[in-house]
Amino acid sequence: YEEVSGLVTSALDGYNVVLFTYGQTGSGKTHTLQGTGTGEMRGMIPRCIEQIATHKTAIEADGWSFRMEASFLEIYQEKIRDLLRVSPDEKTTHEIKVGSDGRRTVTNLAVKALDPTDQEAVDAVLSLAAKRRSTGSTDMNATSSRSHSVFSLELLATSPGGQAVRG
Repeated sequence: YEEVSGLVTSALDGYNVVLFTYGQTGSGKTHTLQGTGTGEMRGMIPRCIEQIATHKTAIEADGWSFRMEASFLEIYQEKIRDLLRVSPDEKTTHEIKVGSDGRRTVTNLAVKALDPTDQEAVDAVLSLAAKRRSTGSTDMNATSSRSHSVFSLELLATSPGGQAVRG
């Protein structure tokens, strides 16, 4: 995890950061990112959020406010599916749009305010998304994820004087 922690620090410093995994079916991409259980079996996402929680606690002690929002989507059979949608049967259409500021966003995506220090809430969001992912059997893995997923966090820290740091 030490190799990834610098990316989290950059995001907390206000930079846009991407952690991208790739590999053949059954190579462990989903497991590496999401993990299972606690301790050494935690994935990169829970570990990153734990690092964010430590930072949140430290800066709030200095009078800063901190907000984190999460979204989780998958691309399956050329369609975007919101893994955090209110209803699993929801048929909302999603599109990738480019705003006037050049930022790319996905329309109609559920965004969850999430306290990184609330491990139970973090686990609930990750578990919900995992349950809603499209899976299927392959020769390499009986429950292989059959989609590409994108987990996004937006971080906002505001100083007592009103200076905002967004990552």
